[in-house]
Amino acid sequence: MDFLKGYIGLTSSQEQKAESGLYIDQLPDISAAFIEKIVQDEESKESLWDEIETRGLLKFRTLFIREVNKYHKVNNRAKCECLIQENKELLATAIWWLLGAEVLYTRQTASRMNSYTTLDRSKAKEMREYFEAQFEKELEIAVRGIDIHQSACFECETQPEIRDLITTAVPVI
Repeated sequence: MDFLKGYIGLTSSQEQKAESGLYIDQLPDISAAFIEKIVQDEESKESLWDEIETRGLLKFRTLFIREVNKYHKVNNRAKCECLIQENKELLATAIWWLLGAEVLYTRQTASRMNSYTTLDRSKAKEMREYFEAQFEKELEIAVRGIDIHQSACFECETQPEIRDLITTAVPVI
């Protein structure tokens, strides 16, 4: 999943531009100052982001596999990672919302206690739930948009079995 590292940026003001053009600080209620406030004493904003991004991308892979398997039978993790890499532009918005939810989760569970982290934790929880709902919607739409039968991930193999997916193919009678 290293191919997704840095695909979504942390802040739009950073020198290194994110390939997707999406930044966490563009999401509602998240700013560079917000992230700075949840950084622990000995860690940097970049190391905190690396931890959040790693956790979020691993979670994304698991949820992507679950979603793909609603429509196709794909039991091979490498094939699913190939599909993610092949369709990362289509999946970018879903990843963006999920990483935003992970930032809010980090804020809720931060051990650093100050007026900023204790202020309105219920609002952070509410926003995280909203971000997760947006993620679920975006992921479903993106996965439905993947043409798995045209994917290079399955070139030399039998195509995956279709499950509950409406297709335009002519039924065999």
